[in-house]
Amino acid sequence: MSVCSHDLISRVALADVSGHGREVDAAAMTLHKLMRENIDVWDQSDFMRGLNDTFNQYGGGQYATAIVLSFHRLTGQLAFSNAGHLPPLWYHASERAWGWLEEGDPAPRKAFGLPVGLIPGTDYCQTVVTLRRSDLLVLYTDGITDAENGAGRDLGRQQLMEWAREGPLESPTILGEQLLKRLSKFRRNRHNDDETLVVLQREEESAPISE
Repeated sequence: MSVCSHDLISRVALADVSGHGREVDAAAMTLHKLMRENIDVWDQSDFMRGLNDTFNQYGGGQYATAIVLSFHRLTGQLAFSNAGHLPPLWYHASERAWGWLEEGDPAPRKAFGLPVGLIPGTDYCQTVVTLRRSDLLVLYTDGITDAENGAGRDLGRQQLMEWAREGPLESPTILGEQLLKRLSKFRRNRHNDDETLVVLQREEESAPISE
């Protein structure tokens, strides 16, 4: 995960590189470097296209799913682009309801949102939504939803959503700890090396997104 903050804008990027071992470590370092180099590009569709093409060229044959979010702390606007990554959970505090942070329907004639580094020239769209005060986002990798219990059953997106609905909402830290605690019990402490879970929340007005 990469995080960068300026006076008004915060950007968060979560990526999951394919494969395992040293090759993945090298590809992850390359991806992090590219994110840092492109962090000031405001239009995320351009940012994602550049990231995809550069990672395709220098990523050593690896590819990665990724979700990139830019948050404007004064307006509450959140711009995000998804490159084949699982959709984050979104808690709408004013409605006391959970949902998914998903992109709008892209043009059907083109391929959109494929993992970065997979196919040069892939298009990526940018969706802008508004985060209200106390809204929460839960970002995660497929190592979370693919975790298996003793009976060999995957956790899955819907079960993660149910856990979030039942979880504490006092702070992003407390919710994240509770979700990871339930995950540990579910899989009986068998750890998957690509398990990442990040909980973000918009605080009071004029405050940046917090982790």
